[in-house]
Amino acid sequence: MPRYFSSVKVPIFYKIFTLSFSIFLVAILVGDFLLEKEVDKRVRMLLENETRMISIQLARTLAAPLLIENRLQIENVLANIPANSGISRLIIIGTDQSVIADTIGKIPPEVLDPSLSKAARSFRTESATTIIRQIDHNNHDLLITPIHYAGIRIGTFLVVFSEDPVASAQRDIRKNFFILSFFGGILSFLGAFVLSRILSKPVRELHQATQAIGKGDLSVSVRASSNDELGELVVAFNNMVNDLKKSDILKNALIRYVSQDVAERVLEHPELIHVGGIRQKVVILFADIRGFSTLSENLPPEQVVNLLNDYYLPMFEIILSHSGYISNIMGDGIMVVFGIPEFLQNHPDSALHCAIELQTAVLALSRKRQQQEQEVVHFGVGIHLGECIVGNIGSGKRMEYTCVGQAVNIAARIESLAGSDEILISQDLKEHLQGDFQFSPPEPFGLKGIENPVTILRIEGLA
Repeated sequence: MPRYFSSVKVPIFYKIFTLSFSIFLVAILVGDFLLEKEVDKRVRMLLENETRMISIQLARTLAAPLLIENRLQIENVLANIPANSGISRLIIIGTDQSVIADTIGKIPPEVLDPSLSKAARSFRTESATTIIRQIDHNNHDLLITPIHYAGIRIGTFLVVFSEDPVASAQRDIRKNFFILSFFGGILSFLGAFVLSRILSKPVRELHQATQAIGKGDLSVSVRASSNDELGELVVAFNNMVNDLKKSDILKNALIRYVSQDVAERVLEHPELIHVGGIRQKVVILFADIRGFSTLSENLPPEQVVNLLNDYYLPMFEIILSHSGYISNIMGDGIMVVFGIPEFLQNHPDSALHCAIELQTAVLALSRKRQQQEQEVVHFGVGIHLGECIVGNIGSGKRMEYTCVGQAVNIAARIESLAGSDEILISQDLKEHLQGDFQFSPPEPFGLKGIENPVTILRIEGLA
């Protein structure tokens, strides 16, 4: 059952409408509850204060008639009970606990029970007016007031009163509140309906636009129809779409030079692109065509370009598949960097595998071109591992993300020593390899522009 309800699609219009209308109903109920409590408290307080004042005033008036035992005057005083006061009975008790007067005549035991007499006795010595609540099943309250004459207590005045005025006031207020709530509910219903329509419209448009983006359509745009948070959300959404367009363009441009996984990592973590340059370890691969100058002199320029494109197309796909970054294309040669924007432990092996696949692909393509009686070329490859300065190099008008340093020079010099279809690597690269490769014996070479000799090895076992 919970899984079923979680799969039910409820439009946001109904959610907003139900929520807003429910909040109003809860406010009505809570307001009614709080109002009833407050009215009950205030009316009860007013009733008790009014009854207390009446009791004190009657006790003062009864003092003299009670002292001279003028029953006629006592009865006249008790007969003048204010209307709508809630007082249902008045009793005068003497100091000997005898009933001197009672507005309902003879005192029935079930009304004036022993607890009433006990209450009167317990306050016989009290000089203050006291209230005892709920003396019977009808929720009557008892107010006990001492009767004094010249400072001497001569009796006790009992006032039995009910909360009927409180209940009547509550009924009247609740009736009026219900009428107001009814009309307020209609207005709330209409307001919730209009508000839901206003709020749900841009949300629906955003939902439709988001679905279009999910399908790859970045041409969508949502019009801001209000100058509030929803309007700001629409503006932010449109800005996001523009950023996605730029990101998509940048990603497509990056994929031309680096592998897709590297491009996505650069886009997700732009902080890896060090604008000012940073020193880090990289693997540099140079591949160059042997005898290209002689070849280009004997062929028309258009044929030279077609030849280069024919070889570079599979080579670039291999480089990108090994997470290599094509840093520079120099006509008859390329410079590839492994380890930017960040160096990983598998980059040395990736670089060497890439070089082997490059030579294998070049040899296969050359055999195919020979069968078609077309010109072929041979590449020499040199690879070195070392530290370089990696970052954006250039000016404000032209920038290039690449690496520079002595390691680049060493890799270029190693490549210049490689013969046709050969791969030469430095000892620094070999020490970082994790895979099993076949090498020729290491041999130190003095390279042009490099102060110390560099130990170089040749990859064996190439076809």
